[in-house]
Amino acid sequence: MRAGKDVFSEKPSAMTIAEGRAVVETARRYARIYQSGVQRLSEANFTFANELVRRGRLGDVKTVRAHIAPWDAAELRHEWLPEQPEPPKEDMDWNLWLGPCPWRPYNPAYTAGRWRGYYDFHTSCIGEWGAHTFAQCQDAVGAGTTAGIEYSYVPNDSGDGMVVRFANGVRMVLEREGWRGTCGVKYEGTEGWVSVADGYERPDVSAPALLGDFKKIVAEYQERTQRPMNHGRDFFNCIKSRRPTVTNPEVMHYSMSTVHAANIAMWLKRDVRYDPTKEEFVNDAEANRLRSRAMREPWII
Repeated sequence: MRAGKDVFSEKPSAMTIAEGRAVVETARRYARIYQSGVQRLSEANFTFANELVRRGRLGDVKTVRAHIAPWDAAELRHEWLPEQPEPPKEDMDWNLWLGPCPWRPYNPAYTAGRWRGYYDFHTSCIGEWGAHTFAQCQDAVGAGTTAGIEYSYVPNDSGDGMVVRFANGVRMVLEREGWRGTCGVKYEGTEGWVSVADGYERPDVSAPALLGDFKKIVAEYQERTQRPMNHGRDFFNCIKSRRPTVTNPEVMHYSMSTVHAANIAMWLKRDVRYDPTKEEFVNDAEANRLRSRAMREPWII
């Protein structure tokens, strides 16, 4: 962004709360267009579900459920895999692959997917899918530019069942099961519910009548927001118009702040409270130290 580039970033788009804030401030300072690859905010099924909430079709929605990955754990490892000879630099630049992460010996398993589960590389099973589902839930309930304020520790290895509370009274429950596909969300209101995940032909709903206006509701959303049901196209459109993308820096930062705070509660094995305005944990020096991490030069912020 300092070099004048607009940016599309895949998930997780921030490894720490401090990193997310740096993205927000840098995009603002240099007037750059930024899109986080949380593509379900540009898909019709998920958009329809969010619109049911926003239009009040489900009544008062106070509970939402966010899918977290059913593999790995919230606790992350810090040890190294055994050192193996590095490949030729023109084939694989190990130093560049590590980037801001602390140096460790090369092992090809890291680049074949076994980076998962390690603190230096991963945001745990919570962030693996929560990078998608938290943004989805927060957008639906009007918490897209804030983060959860209370995180209830659950004594398991994954965070399954953790309740995150927002200032508007909504509770988001982290769950590993409950959908037929990946990255699912469910919204429960006083007058009905809707649930959707990848691979659904249409969302599941509490009453078939809720699906009656599916195409109309999606079309009206597109007309109102001028958003295409195509995440890449939204990015390119915004490069031309210079308007913020659907998953702009703030959407990314606040949803990832919720991810990071949930992880911190699991790592500390206790409840935590977070102030999204100050972007700090309340009277909790131990948790606050985990808002950032050391970065290896020259990849520093």
